[in-house]
Amino acid sequence: MVVLYFALCPSYLDKMHRGKLVILLMVLVGCAMGGLSIAYHHGLARRAIAWWGSDNVELIADAPRVAAVELRPASQADSSETAAIGSRRYVISRRTDVANAEGIDHLRHELLDDRNFVWQASSAGEPTWRFGLEFQNAGRSLIVAFDASGRLVGRSDGGEVLAIAPLVTGWRDFFAEQFKMSEVGGPAPRSGKEEPLGGGKPAR
Repeated sequence: MVVLYFALCPSYLDKMHRGKLVILLMVLVGCAMGGLSIAYHHGLARRAIAWWGSDNVELIADAPRVAAVELRPASQADSSETAAIGSRRYVISRRTDVANAEGIDHLRHELLDDRNFVWQASSAGEPTWRFGLEFQNAGRSLIVAFDASGRLVGRSDGGEVLAIAPLVTGWRDFFAEQFKMSEVGGPAPRSGKEEPLGGGKPAR
């Protein structure tokens, strides 16, 4: 009897069909908006993704082990832990775990945003790198290097240099906080979180 009632009640069927249509339209609109959002954000990262390379983008975005490192040019007599950045080798004089540090997620995002870099600028010669973010995952690693001014960025898998946009200053503040400096480029006393020179375990 109930089935027969609904079958003979077109107004109810019309309402049911309209409800399904509304739900379907909401789903389609949601999918379209999600697709537009993905396209928009990918557009903002298009040049950065090309510059870093897909493997490095994956490390920057998702690596579970991240460390802030302080760098100084290595001499032939140095036996401490070193890393090659561009054509030079650098001693990793200090390393501190920043995987859960305040602001690290924001910095990961900033590294992949085209608007944070000056794409037409060219660096005169190879800079001297002072700080870096070391990303590690499953045997892969990348050091994103910064000069003392916080205006240039490089990477450990090549000699390319990229200028940071003038209004982007978060890198300097972040390293100053991690290494307890009044400002980047100033004296660098040791803090309790840091690992000893050349002797600590990689950041987790």
